[in-house]
Amino acid sequence: MKWKNSVACALLACVLLLVCSSVALAATVQVLPGDDEEILLDDKAIYVNGQYLPLNVSPYESGGSVLVPLRAVSMALGAQVQWQNGQVEITLDEKTLLLRPGSAQAQVNGQAVQLPQSPQLRGGAVFVPLRFIGEQLGAKVSYADHIIDIEPAADAELPVWAGGLPNGPEANCAEDADNIYLAVFDKQAQLYRIKAFAKETLAETVLQETKYCDGLQVWGGGLYFSDNGKLMRFDLQSKACEQVQDRVWRFSVYDGWLYWCNSADRYGGELVLQRRPLAGGEAQQVASGPMPLYWFAGDKLYYNHYYDVKTFCADLDGQNAVKLAQPVSAYDNGWAYFTDDDKTSLYRCREDGSGKQLLLTLQDGYTIQQVKAIGSKVFYSTHTNVNVNGRSDSLSGPLFYVDLASKNWKQLSEGRCGDFYVLRHHFVYFNYDDEQWHITKWE
Repeated sequence: MKWKNSVACALLACVLLLVCSSVALAATVQVLPGDDEEILLDDKAIYVNGQYLPLNVSPYESGGSVLVPLRAVSMALGAQVQWQNGQVEITLDEKTLLLRPGSAQAQVNGQAVQLPQSPQLRGGAVFVPLRFIGEQLGAKVSYADHIIDIEPAADAELPVWAGGLPNGPEANCAEDADNIYLAVFDKQAQLYRIKAFAKETLAETVLQETKYCDGLQVWGGGLYFSDNGKLMRFDLQSKACEQVQDRVWRFSVYDGWLYWCNSADRYGGELVLQRRPLAGGEAQQVASGPMPLYWFAGDKLYYNHYYDVKTFCADLDGQNAVKLAQPVSAYDNGWAYFTDDDKTSLYRCREDGSGKQLLLTLQDGYTIQQVKAIGSKVFYSTHTNVNVNGRSDSLSGPLFYVDLASKNWKQLSEGRCGDFYVLRHHFVYFNYDDEQWHITKWE
């Protein structure tokens, strides 16, 4: 905030500075469940080619093997998956795998192969040993500290899995293997500068200037952003920029499809969520409602209706929609994360409401503002109301994360923070005190 040169404003600035300092200190007082309560059940995070793979069912360990959901992992590696005569058929290039739940014997191009453990049905999904499915599809796999890394073959043609991070659609931050992309608003010039930050040095390069930037994603050598309802593509090689689609708000790309909310303006009361293949084709209606917010996990679509605060789970084409037991703040790895009515406590449960767990409670008048989850780590920002010169004022607080595996938490930022994004290794957030975006490593 730009303060005027007056004594009153200077005093108010000092008060706010002291208040913000107290936010950073007091908000660190947390109450976590005791050791007698089971927090971590089977939370693990999967990264494919360095990109986070959101899941609607959790990987787990059994018999010395890490088991992962077959469909989600196979599709992320570019394979096709289908049921055939009671068994699962996985096809990638010239290789075909046949697996049957409950049987430790598989077929690879017609030849019998023994699995370290038989595929299992769990939570409506087929699970297979991680190392077996990864190596059969030409990938290298590793597992440490609840993080599963899958490195595909160098020549693998991977599908598009963008927009699935817990920040959901309409994010103004994206990443690829080399850069972090961020849309930064210049108040004086009244425009956005889309910048690339090299991951190793954080050296910045301005790629594009635009008056509006609602959403930012990168895929297929292009950087996509919504410019006041027009979906634009900036080619990272040629630097050319062209319009791709109109009437686009809250856009995202997932599993080879472009999703967007269709409206004359972003504040339309009734938005229609549509999708079409990236390669082109007719648009399909997926969902509708008052300002729907949506995100993805595995082979499921999740969306909230803004006014009546309901959360629905549906197939990726919008069919078979079911209302979840709780309005959800974040969803990942088979868990729905939500707060109580006064937003002081954070819980999680399964889609059907079972397995409810208290994760943390804020004290001293602080509330939870935003929640994002990746595997066993939960990131959240805080908020509080204070009295300044007899007037009630609302202040954002710092950002934190809780590791559910160790029950440890730590503060990630200082001051009054706004929007934040969790990337593979970096944490990006806006600080209201210095009006700057910050990029730091969180692991």
